[in-house]
Amino acid sequence: DWSEHAVKLANERAEKRGLQARFVVGDITNWRPVDFFDLVISTYALPGGQDSLKALDTALSALKTGATLIVAEWDVSMAQAWGFEESELTSLNQIVHHLTEVEIEAAEIRRLDCIFADDDPRAFAATSANIVFVRARKV
Repeated sequence: DWSEHAVKLANERAEKRGLQARFVVGDITNWRPVDFFDLVISTYALPGGQDSLKALDTALSALKTGATLIVAEWDVSMAQAWGFEESELTSLNQIVHHLTEVEIEAAEIRRLDCIFADDDPRAFAATSANIVFVRARKV
């Protein structure tokens, strides 16, 4: 994550729960891991356009053999609803076609309901959204 505060909180909570997890600060478009991981999760972190593909390359480079990659992103169908350019979001096809080094185990568009409370300012267009969900394993 790019947020030092979020990473600090995540590491503290993992330690408090006795989890063997490590969260690091970095810009996923140019950061390169020095370790390999059993699980890499990218949630709503792809910046759009070619930078999304760079971010996916970083995620792939961090996987151990047999490791799992999970990607959850706002679907490109949400661009119009939220007033974004389509290039700001990454489609399921773009993600799947870029993940050539891994075995795709799940790839789908999911509908999430009630993601924002009705009184949340982010609910200006809708309280539901479509997301891209991909789970892949490095073989």
